[in-house]
Amino acid sequence: MSLNRFLKGFPGYDFSRLDQSSQEDDVGHLLVLQVLDGLHDVTRGGILETLLEIAYLSNLGIELESSQLPIPSIVARFGEVFGFDPLRMISSGTLAVTVPTERVKDVRKVLEDLRTPFAFVGQVIEGVGVRLLRDDTTLHYTEIRCEEDELARLWSLYPRKG
Repeated sequence: MSLNRFLKGFPGYDFSRLDQSSQEDDVGHLLVLQVLDGLHDVTRGGILETLLEIAYLSNLGIELESSQLPIPSIVARFGEVFGFDPLRMISSGTLAVTVPTERVKDVRKVLEDLRTPFAFVGQVIEGVGVRLLRDDTTLHYTEIRCEEDELARLWSLYPRKG
């Protein structure tokens, strides 16, 4: 989805200035317009690593509700069988976005209108790191270890011959 197309769903803004040349320019406009607070691609290290980096760079914490995380059942099953954490698995093509509270309804409507899959999974809080709420347990992550994603770890467990 083009971010220009995404932006057109926000009434009351003059988007005629948007440069059609690149999505990076569009992201800059989104940030300037305060539609988004920030965003980060979810690649190496998975969603957990991505949110740790956002929290660190923002000098804030992030609280996640595990039941809100959209983990496909096939990924959960592979995680169980091969012993990996889906939250630390590479997720190319995914963006983690922080949205100001007053813009959540607008962002939700635009994404729904565009039929773009999304999930609101938590909130920015005072503190450091990422707190994952799972049932009656709270796990607190603070250490960034992007070089230790689950795909790299699994790759090392199953050496290739030849």
